[in-house]
This record gives sequence, structure tokens and C-alpha cells, in this order.
Amino acid sequence: MTLIVFDTFNIAPIANAGPDATIALPQNTYQLHGSGSDADGSIISYQWQQVGDTPSQAVFSDNHISNPIVSNLIYGHYTFRLTVKDDYGATGSDDVVIFVRDSFNHKPIANAG
Repeated sequence: MTLIVFDTFNIAPIANAGPDATIALPQNTYQLHGSGSDADGSIISYQWQQVGDTPSQAVFSDNHISNPIVSNLIYGHYTFRLTVKDDYGATGSDDVVIFVRDSFNHKPIANAG
């Protein structure tokens, strides 16, 4: 008699969408800094998407790589979600927020008393 044991235990991968960031117009592009790790296998795919209420639809250079460039950003904040998939089909996700502020450099106001 042969006993076949299937190992169905899989540790889900960990996604890291990178640190939140702030840019100022007229810069309207930003390179996202994502990564993924898997304790018991390897990352086989990356998927970025824009989530939540945002002021405009961002354009991805390629939303299937770890570090895409997003463009078409206007004033406001954007949330981007990175989902990574491991070689057993499990997924992990993480969000990053990019703040886009206006380009106006306002003079400080001094008050000597």
C-alpha cells in the first residue's frame, strides 16, 4: 500500500506597496515602489489598481510589474493597491497613498508682534 500525502498548506505572500508619498504639480507622474515576498515559494505576478475615490483616472505604464509609473495625476490623493500572487495561487495586498499638491509656493507670513 502506498500512502500519498498532499501538502496543501500554503503561507500567503506579503505585498509591500511602498511608502506613501507627496508630489507637487506640475509633476504629474510618480513611480510606484512595490515588492512581494513569499516564505514558502515565489511571487509569480504583480497587479496594481487604483482604488477608492480619486480626482482622476491614473494611467499605468504597466500595471503588471513591481515598479510602474503612474501618470495623469491632478491635485488630490490617490490610493493604489498592489496584489501579489504566489506559485500556489495565494494572494496578498497592500495599499499606498500618493498625495498630489498644488504648485503654488505661498510666501510665509511674518508677524513681529
